[in-house]
Amino acid sequence: MSLPGHHPPTQDGPTLLLGPLLRHVDPVSATVWVETDRACEVEVLGRTARTFRVGGHHYALVLVEDLEPGSATPYDVWLDGVPVWPEPDSAFPPSRIRTPGGTASFRLAFGSCRYASPRTVGRSAGIPPDALDLYAQQVAAQPQEQWPDALVLLGDQVYADELTHETKSLLHRRRHGRQERSGAPRDQVADFEEYTRLYFESWRDPQVRWLLSTIPSSMIFDDHEMIDDWNTSAAWREKMTREPWWQGRITGGLMSYWIYQHLGNLSPQELAENKTWQAIQGLSADPRTPTGTPSRCCGRWRSAPTRTRPASGGASYGTGARPGCSWSTPAPAGCSRNRTAGCSTTRSSTGSRPRWPGRSRRASST
Repeated sequence: MSLPGHHPPTQDGPTLLLGPLLRHVDPVSATVWVETDRACEVEVLGRTARTFRVGGHHYALVLVEDLEPGSATPYDVWLDGVPVWPEPDSAFPPSRIRTPGGTASFRLAFGSCRYASPRTVGRSAGIPPDALDLYAQQVAAQPQEQWPDALVLLGDQVYADELTHETKSLLHRRRHGRQERSGAPRDQVADFEEYTRLYFESWRDPQVRWLLSTIPSSMIFDDHEMIDDWNTSAAWREKMTREPWWQGRITGGLMSYWIYQHLGNLSPQELAENKTWQAIQGLSADPRTPTGTPSRCCGRWRSAPTRTRPASGGASYGTGARPGCSWSTPAPAGCSRNRTAGCSTTRSSTGSRPRWPGRSRRASST
């Protein structure tokens, strides 16, 4: 069941729900991510991509190639031949793709732990000002030569275990007591559909939406995308695997992370080699055909009903009960060589101290 507030498609043309997010950028290519309200063709700078459908939601990643190194190219977004971005009468500078090149220094902005925006939390909640929102306003007021070349978001882009009042209300109306009867935490997300609400709430902020449309971003998750202190000990794992609601939570968390965050980290070459991405290219976005659910977080995708369900054999995502999958994001092109790894799904907690797999010990771990 879709969340209240996620409006069904109208008789008009497709609508841009989230994005555009400018993701991977290298000297000659870039990717642009969007979420739309229905199946459609997405066009950026003459390059097109069809949407794919997961859990009743529609997404696209447009690969823009043949860019010039060291160039800055303004872009629009078109859905089924109709321009939808930038928004009419926007007060922000045009969104643009700036490719690395030349000898200029590389400016990198970074941060983490974004709970909510000024649109979703009032001052009375005691939450400090939204740093990313304020930074977006600062960037928009600067000459483009002073803008950062890339943005790295280091975890907790959304909080699955600490919700705003509005999101709690929407979730309670959707559930009608279902989660309460299963023992799931009442004020935390429970499945993929509810995770989509977190991203919708966070990335619709006008200032942040513009910033993410024009500054390339790389993202890695931390514990709050799943739950506080995720996979910190063997005792924690043993307790959580006994919870009947945990399967839906971890499956929804990893699915949403892959779609909303991880996919945009990949370069064109990595996309071409990524089995999961190649598999979903075959998923029709036609509402008459099945949607998709991953059978494993790094494996193939299977056909499943629109209501998200875990595929068989995937009951232990991120619990350590079976081999998991490691996630990482390389540094943006033009930056010093670096890689950040998220190892919570494969962390070994046997013995007195948690252990991380292989070379990930030398990387930043979550």
